Amino acid sequence: MGGEDMTDIREHLLRLFRDAEAKTEACLFPGEAEPEMAAFIADVRRHPEEREYVGQIFRNAMDTPGMRWEFLAFCFHSLRWPEIRDEVIARLERDRDNVRTRPFWADLRDSFDDGLENADLSGSFQRGEARKAYLQDIYKPGCLVSP
Repeated sequence: MGGEDMTDIREHLLRLFRDAEAKTEACLFPGEAEPEMAAFIADVRRHPEEREYVGQIFRNAMDTPGMRWEFLAFCFHSLRWPEIRDEVIARLERDRDNVRTRPFWADLRDSFDDGLENADLSGSFQRGEARKAYLQDIYKPGCLVSP
């Protein structure tokens, strides 16, 4: 594969990541960004040779203040890359006394587990089976909006 092809693939992956990130930011709940998140994960899986590059995208995102953890959790749960989990755990340890960031890192750490609450955001959610249950969980009586 030539250098130009690699550049094109990387630009494509970054564009998909940014599209999914923007949609997640714009949505009331993360499930609305499902098509964009799933498209990003699908292309990451199609290009395993870009794992290091995508890992750097994730690291940069983790360094971005205000980043929606749900999109990263979706990615981390879907891919379960040990090197990213190690990075999240190191950041959790680094910030163990920071009451503002510790929950963010803990949620990301937990996204690697099978028992992830709302794990339907990756996997069965893409098939639509869990969408209704997720919506019912999000829109409980007393919420400002309903499905």
